[in-house]
Amino acid sequence: MNDLIVPNLHPVIVHFSVALLTTATVVLLIAMFKKQTGINDRLLIAGRTMFWIGFGALVLTVLAGLQAYYSVGHDAPSHRAMTDHRNWALAAMAISIVAAGLMWREDLNGTIMTVLVISTTMLLITAYKGGDLVYRYGLGVMSMPEITGDGHDHDHEGGGHDHGGDAPEDDCGTGKDTHNHEAGRDEPDHKLDEAQSAPALHKHADGSLHEHGPNVAPLIPENVAEALTLALKEQDKDTVKSLLAEDVLVLEGGHAQRSREEYMKGHMTSDMAYLKVIDFETISRLASVDGDLAWVTSTTRMKGNFRDQEIDEETKEFLIMRMRDGAWRITHIYWEN
Repeated sequence: MNDLIVPNLHPVIVHFSVALLTTATVVLLIAMFKKQTGINDRLLIAGRTMFWIGFGALVLTVLAGLQAYYSVGHDAPSHRAMTDHRNWALAAMAISIVAAGLMWREDLNGTIMTVLVISTTMLLITAYKGGDLVYRYGLGVMSMPEITGDGHDHDHEGGGHDHGGDAPEDDCGTGKDTHNHEAGRDEPDHKLDEAQSAPALHKHADGSLHEHGPNVAPLIPENVAEALTLALKEQDKDTVKSLLAEDVLVLEGGHAQRSREEYMKGHMTSDMAYLKVIDFETISRLASVDGDLAWVTSTTRMKGNFRDQEIDEETKEFLIMRMRDGAWRITHIYWEN
């Protein structure tokens, strides 16, 4: 039942407010210039009725929209578009309140119609920006389901895909775990610095990152920060889960996720989609350790093209970690552009 309306009632109610207020404006405009008394009276009754129903729907639309603004998962570019959409909606609502006050106190006149035309025009611009959020940024919609089980084959020019079935397996030294390394595969541009006293990260056959090597030690905080970014870029949900504490607090774009589960069901998908197509370079990274508490602050340059927008910006990241079960777990994340 919770999935009946995704993400909430906003996309349902908004159609009533836009349609009714726009139609009311047109009908009332016609009523002002219609000379026949009988027709004019009927148009006024119809126009006013649609206006008040539409105005009520508009109030509910704005309230539901604000709830969606603070709950729908999104990334940095879509957050700016969401904020622009919200600001237009609030401005349109303010002008509509003025129109409603005039309509309540006075008979239809030129002043009321001028205010009403302005508010309706702003409402239509707001609606356009809302549609842009859905069709350009994919906000508030459910993604296609992941394909599981046997599916149909895709023929690609130049041959098929090698999924590592025949790739050699490397023993990590434990005599138990083996790792599947695809022959000839390029390594990521942003490798962890193996010169630091931390083990290298390698991938399991299932795609998750794993530390191994002689005398395996927990990753140092700087490497944990780097591993989180890499895992998000490579869509590695298992590694993200292993790096985050269950009670992690994620602050991003004016929103907060208060647990690992909430983040992984919310903003994580948007963060992965963003980082997947963005090149990044760590400009600076500072870390400090005090017992079982550590913090890492990083500045990263982001460049690329995301959803038809050129990205060239610096991102600030602040992580707080605690040593739990012999490894650093991220308990607080703050991201800012």
